Amino acid sequence: MSHRMKSRDEFISGMMMTLAFSALWLFTNATFWVFPLVFAGLLPLVRGAVRFFGSSRAEQDRVKELSDGRQAAVERKILTTARSEGGRVTPALVALDTDLSIVEADTALQDMVKLGYATMDITDNGTVEYVFREFLPRQDDQS
Repeated sequence: MSHRMKSRDEFISGMMMTLAFSALWLFTNATFWVFPLVFAGLLPLVRGAVRFFGSSRAEQDRVKELSDGRQAAVERKILTTARSEGGRVTPALVALDTDLSIVEADTALQDMVKLGYATMDITDNGTVEYVFREFLPRQDDQS
């Protein structure tokens, strides 16, 4: 059983005990029901809720860290391809040199254009190229 399911079960059992002991306390007006209400009901209820909702937040943070790490790895792969291709790449070239699909490569390249790291250029034959100016041959190198 996962940690999340145990937390959920603790939350539910705490809620049930809280309801049961609250009803006994209200209907009998006996003060001794307060102690089981607190220790068997409210404490497990609160602890289960904190663990359940806290673990989901921690899970979300872990997923975000993984996706941020994946995004950085994708960017490095694209930049490596751009450097080896002289600063001009297409989604197909990136897909060929990496483990990305053409759609994933195109999306990542478009994101890099939006962030200003690359520009989009359409060649005479209609091919869309993404240009990374840092990797273009310098003018003084050509002469």
